[in-house]
Amino acid sequence: MQVKEFLATVSYECMYVKVYSDTGNLYIDKNMQKKYILDDHHEGIFEVIYEFDHKEKLAIKNQNQILYANKHEVIPMLFSDYDIRTNKWTVFFYHKQWIKYNNEENKYCEVNISNLWELLAKHLKILNELQNQKYVLSMKKLLGDNIKKREDIIKLSNGKDSILKRYLKLRQSKLGRIQVKLWESRS
Repeated sequence: MQVKEFLATVSYECMYVKVYSDTGNLYIDKNMQKKYILDDHHEGIFEVIYEFDHKEKLAIKNQNQILYANKHEVIPMLFSDYDIRTNKWTVFFYHKQWIKYNNEENKYCEVNISNLWELLAKHLKILNELQNQKYVLSMKKLLGDNIKKREDIIKLSNGKDSILKRYLKLRQSKLGRIQVKLWESRS
């Protein structure tokens, strides 16, 4: 299938993937040594946080739990609709036949896809928007941290200058000169 080969070259970051207990292995640790057993009644839908190991492995999240999986053992879910404000989305994925899933209704239904490349184009557009949003938030956080650190450095520098001025004024005063002579006589 050409689409599957194409999707293998695309970043899965910000995508949703489906994992079946009989076809995919999940791991608790990043080294993929400790297996995680997926319940049969578990949905098996995970959000991809990031890719690692030359984009061969995925860090995936379901609710608050982060797990790890091999990229070739998960089924990519193609976005057809995504509302960023309400976090409502509809995806399609292929597992023996095309299946549609809507997270708001939480139900699956079999569908026929007439124009697969149109669905893929829509998916890539939505995925690009989500990845850009993630990168913008990361940059804002990074820049915000840098600005805060710069402000802290300026405050400390101003405090140092203030202490230095007070020290020089004290040293030039009559009491300060007496104190300096005492220090010099002790050393």
